[in-house]
Amino acid sequence: MSREIETEEIRKRFLEWVCSQIDSASKKEGQIPLRELLEMYTFQLLSVLDSGILKGKPLERILPAFILAPCSTEDDRKWSESNGQDYFPDNAQVAETIKGDISGVLHEQFMTMRNRS
Repeated sequence: MSREIETEEIRKRFLEWVCSQIDSASKKEGQIPLRELLEMYTFQLLSVLDSGILKGKPLERILPAFILAPCSTEDDRKWSESNGQDYFPDNAQVAETIKGDISGVLHEQFMTMRNRS
């Protein structure tokens, strides 16, 4: 029976995919110039954010496309204006309603995951 995938599971899937791409790129180290490896990795990451990943037979959606928008606040806007700087859109209220938002602790969980391997 189908169920909605929870935020922690989405975050885990995303980070596992990131780590698998790092592992894959590291196997090509020395065979491909570093800049090309970084460009390949970046392209793959941006492709996942834009359209997700389908894999296997039968096809399974490993990751969906992701919403990627600034999450600025009213305070950020006020600070930017008082310092004569342009400001980003305020999406803080909308961000609270987004289901499955994996942002906020990705960097911490990535480091934890990498330290385990």
